[in-house]
Amino acid sequence: MIIPYIVLFFTMMFLGEEAMLVAGSLCSLGVLRPDLAFVFSLLGVYAGDTFWFSVGWYLGNGFVKKFGKFFFVTTERFQKMQNLFDKNGKWVLFFSKFVFGFNHLIMAAAGASRMKIKKFATCQLYTSFIWTVIFMGLGYVYSNFISSITKNVKIIGLCLLAFVVLFIISENQIKKAAEKIFGFFSSKKD
Repeated sequence: MIIPYIVLFFTMMFLGEEAMLVAGSLCSLGVLRPDLAFVFSLLGVYAGDTFWFSVGWYLGNGFVKKFGKFFFVTTERFQKMQNLFDKNGKWVLFFSKFVFGFNHLIMAAAGASRMKIKKFATCQLYTSFIWTVIFMGLGYVYSNFISSITKNVKIIGLCLLAFVVLFIISENQIKKAAEKIFGFFSSKKD
């Protein structure tokens, strides 16, 4: 029966680690076929990332101009984000996939910053594949301990998210200290 796999596809579009762990666990218990679960999960994850990228692509710039100030996204920060995606976009996308609650925002930000579509598509295919293998594998291997894994994934992801938020908030202080100590970020031309 194909219905559970279609449900899995749509679940993967909008949910994350927990659903993937459950899918791996259901494969371990024999409820789902691992090959079909993997394919439908991978397609769902990829479709979800593409959806959020498209949201950013079509709504991002207008949203930042109108409402950015309410979310602490100034034009200057938005320009820095665009530069970040131009230089290190594939790594930002890769690591954001493993940070709980942060992935969809980064996909939208990649779209809003007009990251090249081919670069996004290629990077996300590899990233989604690796992410699906890891989390479905964890769910499969540790199906008896799925609730504790889900709890730990959330805690680690939230800690990483808190670190990123604190880093963004303290960005100017870090920049000033680095400039003072090491001479980084100097606006003077040598």
